[in-house]
Amino acid sequence: MNGHQVLSHCVRYLDVCGRPVDAFLDVQVIEDTSAASMTTHILEKLNACQLDPKQMTACTFDGAANFSGRHGGEQALFGEKCNPNLSCTHCRGHLLQLALVQAADSSKDIKKAINSTVETTWVIE
Repeated sequence: MNGHQVLSHCVRYLDVCGRPVDAFLDVQVIEDTSAASMTTHILEKLNACQLDPKQMTACTFDGAANFSGRHGGEQALFGEKCNPNLSCTHCRGHLLQLALVQAADSSKDIKKAINSTVETTWVIE
């Protein structure tokens, strides 16, 4: 987001009939991108939405070491705090964004649209 570090919170869960449901919870601008700080942000958001982090079976992150590091990244921290059998993968949405940015690199108009800032406030009810 135009030089800002943002953290988005999305969950996938099974409804009462066992069907997967995707839900967007929040996006927030953050200053500290350390694994410890982002883990705290995510756990606070889950708790605020009354979601038990110990019920997580899988999570996705971008490929940065602060997320995917097995010894100090969020993957390791979530394993310690939530579920030691947690399955962590590279976020498909982030992979798509990386591909789109690379594909759009040759177009000034597309690059300008991607880099524009949109101020949005999200309210969770």
